[in-house]
Amino acid sequence: SIGNGLIMRPQYYEPRYDLQVQSIAMFGAALLVAGLLALSVWWAERREPVLLWFSVTSLAWAVCAYLLVWPPGAENPRVQQLLFFAMQHLYVIPLIVLCLRIGGARYRRAETALWCAFAAACGAAALLGFTRYPALAQAASVVKLGLTIAALAWLVRVGTREHRWPLYSLGLALVMVIVLSGYDWARWMGFADFDNLLLAPFAMPFLILALGATGLERHLSMTHALERSKRELEQRVAEKVREVETTYRKMQEALHQQAVLRERQRIMADMHDGLGSGLIGLLSQVHGRSADLGQIEQRLNDMLTDLRAIVDSLQPVEGDLGVVLGNIRYRMSTAIEASGVKFVWQVQPLPVLENLAPDKVLSIQRIVLEALSNALRHAAASSVTVSAKYIAE
Repeated sequence: SIGNGLIMRPQYYEPRYDLQVQSIAMFGAALLVAGLLALSVWWAERREPVLLWFSVTSLAWAVCAYLLVWPPGAENPRVQQLLFFAMQHLYVIPLIVLCLRIGGARYRRAETALWCAFAAACGAAALLGFTRYPALAQAASVVKLGLTIAALAWLVRVGTREHRWPLYSLGLALVMVIVLSGYDWARWMGFADFDNLLLAPFAMPFLILALGATGLERHLSMTHALERSKRELEQRVAEKVREVETTYRKMQEALHQQAVLRERQRIMADMHDGLGSGLIGLLSQVHGRSADLGQIEQRLNDMLTDLRAIVDSLQPVEGDLGVVLGNIRYRMSTAIEASGVKFVWQVQPLPVLENLAPDKVLSIQRIVLEALSNALRHAAASSVTVSAKYIAE
């Protein structure tokens, strides 16, 4: 259109500039912000590769949009050709890798081959100049479009198997990429008016955002699955803890029963060896009429004292030997007072004995009781002294 600039510019140039330049710049700025946000989130965890590759793809397309809207001038034609090639194809490899990551696949060799092919194409663009060889530029565009469509189609297929809703929006974006890129190719080949707008740049932001939504949905699904696994693990741990507590309680009950059984057997053995043998001996004396009433009474008192000692040994003393000796003094106080013997008690504070079990308590009681009984009956003593003190090693 030819005419007065003041009239033609607002009518033709400015709307065209807004559509072809400003809109692409706004898309690039939006993807720049999205890429930086995704990069910051990934940097905080450094665990989710989808966020990283979404960030790389968004930033790469933002760079491509910048080069497309404001192509930098370069005096060197090779640098100019390299920038022209980067403007069109820089985001392709990150986009394909992003599709693979979203689909849960990672092909190291294929990705390495793609990066090597991109580096070789950049070198060819700088050396040969694709503007001088339009067929090479067309071939690069066709390869780029084919790889992009193949990766997206594979991802949509994987998503439809898993019934993930964001992949339906990705399918719509894929159709938009195919249609708009096909139109630009027809425009380049002369099948459409060359003066029309470039439409492919309008499809890429929607495609990348659809990929971002898919990656975000995948990330949220993994997070929910992790939380669910964590809750299940906590439940299993709680169940195991309850099982361990139940088993431990049963073991404690079994140990307690065993201890009671051992104590019962010990008491039975003590009574059998002490009271049992004494009663049998007394019974034989009574039958043989070889003992008078005084001897019988004395024997019965001895057995009664032994029985009291057995009962005292069952009381908890918490390792305090002073308590054991105090029980002996209490049991013997009547006999000592009746004998008229002077009784001296010199028991000093004693340390706690951790291994002072009932059988040892009974042995100590029998030893001391026997010593006191012998002193009162046979020693004709005027005084009896009981002393106990702790001697440090």
